[in-house]
Amino acid sequence: MPAPSSGGVVLLEYAEHARGFPDARQKQGSAPSLHVMIEAMKRAYADRGALSRDPAFVKAPIET
Repeated sequence: MPAPSSGGVVLLEYAEHARGFPDARQKQGSAPSLHVMIEAMKRAYADRGALSRDPAFVKAPIET
């Protein structure tokens, strides 16, 4: 189970992934914008599941 505060880290990672796709043609709710959002969230949650642990026992690589 991830640490309770991992939601903030997930949001930061999601925003960083999504920021890499600044396409002005993507309107909110369009298929391309939803695709970018979903793929960025999939990667952020996968990292949370693989890397986030209780900080009292494991040092999570939040900086990376």
